[in-house]
Amino acid sequence: SQELDMSKQFPQHEMLTYEKELLGFYVSGHPLDDYKGLAEAITNFDVEKVDDLGDRVEFQICGVASGVTKKLSRRDNRMWALFNVGTKQGSAALNCYADAFEEYGKNLANEKLVIVKGNVFRNEEGVRLSATEVYPLESYLPDQIKHITWILDYKADTEPFLYQFREALDQSRGSTTSDIAFKMEDNTITAAPTASSLKWRVNIDEWKALRNQPSVMGCLVQTVPVQLKKSQRRWSRK
Repeated sequence: SQELDMSKQFPQHEMLTYEKELLGFYVSGHPLDDYKGLAEAITNFDVEKVDDLGDRVEFQICGVASGVTKKLSRRDNRMWALFNVGTKQGSAALNCYADAFEEYGKNLANEKLVIVKGNVFRNEEGVRLSATEVYPLESYLPDQIKHITWILDYKADTEPFLYQFREALDQSRGSTTSDIAFKMEDNTITAAPTASSLKWRVNIDEWKALRNQPSVMGCLVQTVPVQLKKSQRRWSRK
């Protein structure tokens, strides 16, 4: 009998969704695999050390939303939500209170890739992450990537990367600047900026293809500073 290769029957993101629904965990990968290097740069705190976060600081995290539980506040009967955001390092629990949920609740659903911004609040019960903004990761990501330094192996054939990168720049103009750097034998790095007119709009398919070029040794990713549209000054219980 012929063995069925399930990986050829469904796109990767669908396979991962099915795995999570059936087994409760991912088997063949992680939804953030395509965002390797970008996801880590976007998240501005260590997910495994949430308890170390200071009071009233602003946070940003990107990952997979899960456990979305909608509730009605007893005070004014408005909808709010509890949810988790999972990264490849761990998971963080968040609240999305009524004002934020009214504006951003449409972006919040289980197994969706999201970027969440908000405030950290600390009291005698511990640390809470209060989400004030929730965005779809794929569409919101490009404008958050300020600069990328591509580190190439000077001994490798870099022509395929350079050609493919130039094609990406021509097809997806945006706001991200870039450097091309070469790692030398003595482990020093020599870098040169690309033309200021060649700004890239980060595209995940192109990002993945470029990262997989044999001459690419790594990337340094700089993001824009975390800035919230609205600063939440109080933590009200719902």
